Amino acid sequence: MKHFPRTIFYRLSSLSAAWLLALAVCMLPAFAQDTFVVSNRVEIHGGMSAPVGNFSALPSTLQDLIPQQGRVPLGAANLGFTIGLTDIVRLTPNLGLVFTLDGAYNPYNTVEAERQLRSGIANLSVGGVNLALISALLQTSVAYTAQPYINGTLMGGVRYELPIIAGAFSIFAMAQGGLFYGVLPATEAKLSLAVPLVNIRADGSVSQTAGQAAALGYGVGAGVVLFDRVTIGARYTGASPEFSTDIKPVITTSGVPGSVMVPGLGQVNIQSLLNTALGVVPQSATRFAFPVSTMKITVGVIL
Repeated sequence: MKHFPRTIFYRLSSLSAAWLLALAVCMLPAFAQDTFVVSNRVEIHGGMSAPVGNFSALPSTLQDLIPQQGRVPLGAANLGFTIGLTDIVRLTPNLGLVFTLDGAYNPYNTVEAERQLRSGIANLSVGGVNLALISALLQTSVAYTAQPYINGTLMGGVRYELPIIAGAFSIFAMAQGGLFYGVLPATEAKLSLAVPLVNIRADGSVSQTAGQAAALGYGVGAGVVLFDRVTIGARYTGASPEFSTDIKPVITTSGVPGSVMVPGLGQVNIQSLLNTALGVVPQSATRFAFPVSTMKITVGVIL
């Protein structure tokens, strides 16, 4: 009988251990559901690409569009579109890696460039003679053509996501760095001056060849995730690629010697006027760093 309490204790201990083991087995699925698993998801996105800063700045003269030593041209880029892929690797419930491959298309604002040039030419003065004073004697025309800007980025970085309503609404922010590749468009400005009464005509053009360059770029962005499936975000990207381009001015005249007598003003040399209007530069080739900055507003679907 003296061993009875010890026997009861052993039996109770064994029974308690069995219950604890059974309880642990029953609760194991619940713990497994709360255990985070690293995931990898792909997002397809598209939207608008808005040029920012010098990339969107408009010219007031032709010289603003021509790259010269010590001076970066103005971009005159228009609102365009962007498409791309994003790979999201979630390392924790909130923190992950993000890799983005996208491209952007921004048309050249030839309409505004042409308008600014026409306005600037109307106010030109050559040898003290203002073009507006002899506009009645001249027929002038301006044309500006340009290819679009095309650029792409391949970047990687970190992404932080914070759930606001579980499974329905989250916010995120990210920072990235990587490779930028851009195409500088070919452009051509044309100007024609004519004096029909004396059959004088002068035509000129300044053309710029296309250029391609790669550079290091960066991007920062933020947005929202709806139902863990749809994203709405904004992403700023910037880079300063170094382009090389050739500038080719061409001036031709026809008719009688390129000058005309203007009553009260004397002789006005048409070719000198054209030279000034076209802003002819001595460089035939130049290399320059051109800042390309865009704000991309996109809607995406997480697969």
